[in-house]
Amino acid sequence: MRFKIVIFIIICTALYLRHTLFAQNKSNPANVKELIAEVSKKYGSNDSLKIKSLFNIAIDYLGTAPDSTIKILKFCIELAKKSKHKVYEAKAENFLGVAFKNIGYEDSAASHYFRSLELFQELKNLEGLGIVYTNLANLYGIQEGFEKAVYFYQKAAEIFKQNHNYSALGTVYLNIGNTYFRRKKWDSCESYYIQAEKLLSQYPKHNNTQLLFANLAHLYVELKDYQNAKKYAQKALSLEIEYPKNSASAYQALAYAYFNENNLEQAKEFALKSLSISQKYREIERQVELYTLLTDIYTKQQHYLNAIAESKNAIKMKDSLFKVALSKQQQSIAKRLEHLNYTMKLTEATQKQASQRKVIQFQRIILVLSLLSLCITVLFLSIIHKRNRLLKQANYEIELKKRVLEKQKETIEELNTNLEQLVRDRTEKLEQRNQQLSQYAHYNAHVLRAPIARVLGLFEIYQHCHTLAEKEEVFKHLHQTMQELDSIIKEMQSKLEDKPI
Repeated sequence: MRFKIVIFIIICTALYLRHTLFAQNKSNPANVKELIAEVSKKYGSNDSLKIKSLFNIAIDYLGTAPDSTIKILKFCIELAKKSKHKVYEAKAENFLGVAFKNIGYEDSAASHYFRSLELFQELKNLEGLGIVYTNLANLYGIQEGFEKAVYFYQKAAEIFKQNHNYSALGTVYLNIGNTYFRRKKWDSCESYYIQAEKLLSQYPKHNNTQLLFANLAHLYVELKDYQNAKKYAQKALSLEIEYPKNSASAYQALAYAYFNENNLEQAKEFALKSLSISQKYREIERQVELYTLLTDIYTKQQHYLNAIAESKNAIKMKDSLFKVALSKQQQSIAKRLEHLNYTMKLTEATQKQASQRKVIQFQRIILVLSLLSLCITVLFLSIIHKRNRLLKQANYEIELKKRVLEKQKETIEELNTNLEQLVRDRTEKLEQRNQQLSQYAHYNAHVLRAPIARVLGLFEIYQHCHTLAEKEEVFKHLHQTMQELDSIIKEMQSKLEDKPI
């Protein structure tokens, strides 16, 4: 039995932790990147579906995780700009303004609202313009910038009138009337409430119609027109609308009207009805007002114990109201701190990225300069190497020419040294040659000429011989002469061989 109880406790704990972790993961901004990556993977290159899906997720996160909403909407805006979907960009800018308003960043909210206005104006989207003008008016109403609030409500009214959206137009007139009600400008308030009534009466099942009648009842209570106050309160209660807070407001207006007419029993009855609804839906401000009213009723009825009890309840509710206001303020501060931390982290990440980009850029510059320096060094070394090579070649050529000149110098010196001997040898050879030529000329003129002359004469004689004996005699002498000529030529040859030139 104990084992089963332990198992049951473990299972319950696990389910609780799972639920808690799921809730944390759902609203944890750290998971936004994973969520965006998942949606991007699911829809691929279809930017329209991506933006639509992320936009719907952001709307779901709007009340619970403002930072996640802001991240997703900013991504939607970037994606819409990239894919030129201006409608989505305008809607995302509008809801980004709502997200910033929820965490108390009114300036940022206004900035995004105005950006949304610009985009809707470019698109000529009247419905979008009306919504953004209304949001701006609500924003300035919170900031107590009543003139600006009324101005933007009127701009929204012009848009809705042009677009024939009478339900939205009636709601805008109602909001303008509420703005004047807070400033206690009853005439202007009544004027806009009446205009809203003409329009919203056509929509009896609209929540704002019931709210308008309840607000008119409160207005006429302030104007001390209790008959009209009761009339409009009964109108509000007669509408078949399940919106109890408006009913509580109508019952409260009836209670005030009857109290001021000194109909204390009726006033108490309607005050208790209103109080019952307010307690159910935890409307603390209304409970404070109703407990105060009941205190006044019991005081007039001289039921002092009841008056004291209701007064204590009023004080208790005021304390609760203060605690709720303090809690809301703490939540607002916590949201602001959370967003501030996110902004600081984002700024740090951006600065880190910027510093990394600077470092990378600096490294690139250093790398480029190093490469440039290396190229210049290589070029310089190649030039030096080429010059050295040319110098070596020039030195080699100079050395070679030097050697040739030295050799030529040696040759010239040697020639100069042997020049006289060479001249003498040459002169001697010339003299020997002249002598040989002289001998040759002598042989040619005297010794060689005689046999040749005889040969010519013998040939002449041979031509005049008639007999064989005569011819043989001539051949005999011719043979002797030829032998003599041969011996002379050999002698001349031997002389020339013995004394060459």
